[in-house]
Amino acid sequence: MQSIYATGAPNQTFCARVELHVACKNLPNKDTLSKSDPQVVLYSQEPGGGAWSEIGKTEVIKDNLSPKFVKSFTLDYHFETVQNLRFVCVDVDGVGKSDTLGEMNCKLSEIVTAQNHVLSRPLSGCPHSIIEVHFEETRELNYRVLFVVSAVGLEKKSALVRNDPFLVISRIREGGGHVPIHKTEVVSKTQDPTWKEFSLKIQTLCNGDYDRPILFEVFDFRKNGTHLLIGSHKTTPKQIIDCKELSVELKSETARKNAGYLKIHKAQLEQT
Repeated sequence: MQSIYATGAPNQTFCARVELHVACKNLPNKDTLSKSDPQVVLYSQEPGGGAWSEIGKTEVIKDNLSPKFVKSFTLDYHFETVQNLRFVCVDVDGVGKSDTLGEMNCKLSEIVTAQNHVLSRPLSGCPHSIIEVHFEETRELNYRVLFVVSAVGLEKKSALVRNDPFLVISRIREGGGHVPIHKTEVVSKTQDPTWKEFSLKIQTLCNGDYDRPILFEVFDFRKNGTHLLIGSHKTTPKQIIDCKELSVELKSETARKNAGYLKIHKAQLEQT
């Protein structure tokens, strides 16, 4: 992948646009009757040890002590500049209220040069809690994919009630593993959900590599955060974009039986 060069006077500065995805493991539980509702806030420091300013926040994930956040951070990486970052993990209790679970300070260069493009470190004050920052160089692409997706005949995860299914789409990482890039709403009490239409930028979906594997996973929602995987299917953007309608089998976690069918009614490439 080509890097981005930004020209400045009098010298040329080597600069690249990077995307950071964040996950945490074994967070402390600050809530009495339920699990923590974590969110990660990212700060950057002004050059020369100046003030810290907020770059952005992930979404809040309810009742989860090992969250994988969908919302990522996009930064410009300047190769010859020290860029100090601070990742603060908080437990969101309500509007305007949060408790700090832990934090991790690092340089952006440490993330970019980490083995397999993943920096993994303990959170301060929580030696058993880990934060992982996944890095990938990205580029601006003026296209998006418009999706309409449903499922039929989903395997029931409870004998007494119907499923409450939601869909997670993940991008397979260059260094292995995957990071979530989209999560749909929960559709209550059905084995045949249809999710609301949504769109994903091409750089988010596959970073311009249409042969890059992407993963579709359907989960049954649980209020305590222990969502149950119903089934999954791995494909590529090339296989689904602009198809008239595609129906694929969802494999259960053991891959021994059919867990239902995922229907991609639309995966339309559009210019933005």
